[in-house]
Amino acid sequence: MSDLMFPVEERTMDLKPLPAQQVLGERVDSDLDHKVLIRTDTSEIIAIVPLSYHLITNEDIIGQFYAELRDREIPAFIDDTNSFADNHRMTVQTTLPEVNFQVDDSQIGLSIFVSNTYVDDAGIRVVFGAVEFKSGYTMYLSSTLHEVTIPHRKDVNLSREVEDAVSYALALWPSVEEKIHKLGKTPLAPDFYEHIEGIFGETWEARIAKKRPATMWQAHSILSSFVSLEFKKEERGRLHAIVSTLFDL
Repeated sequence: MSDLMFPVEERTMDLKPLPAQQVLGERVDSDLDHKVLIRTDTSEIIAIVPLSYHLITNEDIIGQFYAELRDREIPAFIDDTNSFADNHRMTVQTTLPEVNFQVDDSQIGLSIFVSNTYVDDAGIRVVFGAVEFKSGYTMYLSSTLHEVTIPHRKDVNLSREVEDAVSYALALWPSVEEKIHKLGKTPLAPDFYEHIEGIFGETWEARIAKKRPATMWQAHSILSSFVSLEFKKEERGRLHAIVSTLFDL
């Protein structure tokens, strides 16, 4: 947890003496319209941002989500499977084990993936997904539950944004269950392997074919398991998003 929630502060200072590599590739002509983000436990400069940038720390956003879930009496835990951070970016996976349903012999639970960055204006990204508890693989649900973005702006009500994001996910969770049950009854599409080869290559196509999935849900489970177990944490999000689009999930 401490790896995700290190302390960060805003400071004003003379930027001109800073060596170029500490500016993180951003051209800074004047210190009058920029400020510095400092990691206070190591005294490292982690970003130089415009004065208009409003700091929302990893601790702020994680704490707000857990406060919201606690108020709703929904148990949750940080899942290390897809949680990681460096000085500049963080992704944390929060799993809600009691928000779940059964499909075949699998239990599927809601997960919320929150990403925060200090080095650009991407803001906070909230991506909704799920975890299959038996095998431990994860998935994105980007086609059913669309990504939510929270900007780093002073006028943003973080509490309200998080409340709305959680409400949105819970309201559409039955639609996720409906879609997955439908995939479980849908035979493998005739052009499925053609799509897999085009996106992931012949090796993945052959590996999936070897497992002989009979339904689209079985194929989705195999593909999601490959992504979850065989790629680095930093690489999984992009691939999970592709799988979500491929299965319209």
